[in-house]
Amino acid sequence: MTKKLKKDSTIGAAALKRWLEEKYCIKLSYYVVWDGRQKALDDTLGSWEDSSDHAFSFNAKLESKCPGSVVEVEYEVINGNHRFTKMFVALKPCIDGFLNGCRPYLGVDSTALTGKWKGQLAAAIGIDGHNWMFPVAYGVFGSETLENWEWFMKMLHKAIGSPIGLVLSTDAGKGIDKAVTNVFENGVEHRECMRHLVKNFQKRYSGEVFQRHLWPASRVYRAELFEAHYNAMKEACPESMKWIEENHKYFWARSMFSTYSNVDYVTNNIVEAFNN
Repeated sequence: MTKKLKKDSTIGAAALKRWLEEKYCIKLSYYVVWDGRQKALDDTLGSWEDSSDHAFSFNAKLESKCPGSVVEVEYEVINGNHRFTKMFVALKPCIDGFLNGCRPYLGVDSTALTGKWKGQLAAAIGIDGHNWMFPVAYGVFGSETLENWEWFMKMLHKAIGSPIGLVLSTDAGKGIDKAVTNVFENGVEHRECMRHLVKNFQKRYSGEVFQRHLWPASRVYRAELFEAHYNAMKEACPESMKWIEENHKYFWARSMFSTYSNVDYVTNNIVEAFNN
């Protein structure tokens, strides 16, 4: 089993059960295979507990082998034991690649960790000269709170500073939007993901007028065309546009974007793809 898992550590217990039964002409309990698979993975890759213990060694090794990287590991002390709480990593080549070879645009988001230990994997993703994803930094923390997002943004600011024309694109989460404002203040163009805006909007308002005008309002480049779409919705349902103005205060339409970054994405899909 160990040799099999060394070749493919992602194979599941059900597939492993079928392989073992065919190879050895026996019948096995799924739970026996699951337990055996877990023990074999621990022998091959190390246990989950060991990986947390090695976080500080990982930090030290990166600092020695890749100087100039921004690596931060935080912990809390409980009953005399050091417990890992969060980590931020921005490798020096990624920092330099972003500052010297990418447009000043970053999509920032997090995705839920689904392994033994839960939490959030956050990432800041840029776009290189081929329009491919360029990972700049990542982090791990417990949940999407203002405190955790503010910590992540402070580490990101430490890594990249505030390049001229910097754009940060996020969803409409209450923690992340305030964190961007608190850390970067006026040194960033803060954009909101239109897909998240529409999802929130459709929970409250619906109708043909929004189907015809909401997405087009975000995609047009000329201010007068944006106003035409916007006013059509406002005339049909004034409270709907008032809701957007009160709850989505950052840039979500192309006609509002500055041209310095040369990135006109109205969604944050670049980070969603990285999450997947």
